[in-house]
Amino acid sequence: DIVRIFQELQREFIERRVIRCGRFGLTPYIEVPFNPKAISEVVCGPRTAKELTESSLEILKKKIGLTFAVSRSTATYR
Repeated sequence: DIVRIFQELQREFIERRVIRCGRFGLTPYIEVPFNPKAISEVVCGPRTAKELTESSLEILKKKIGLTFAVSRSTATYR
């Protein structure tokens, strides 16, 4: 029953919910455990500061010891 499944997911979200202060106010979220080594690629953009985003990702991946590929999106900014 789809309603029962949705109600269970909603209950689980409420139980696991954490709130942080974000740029636009309080933001609810849940922490989802996963293996960061499962990330094989991060696609950046579209964005005006493409080079800054890519270099920041390169620094991050070296700092935490990951080896994912960093590439640019082919989508246009506007």
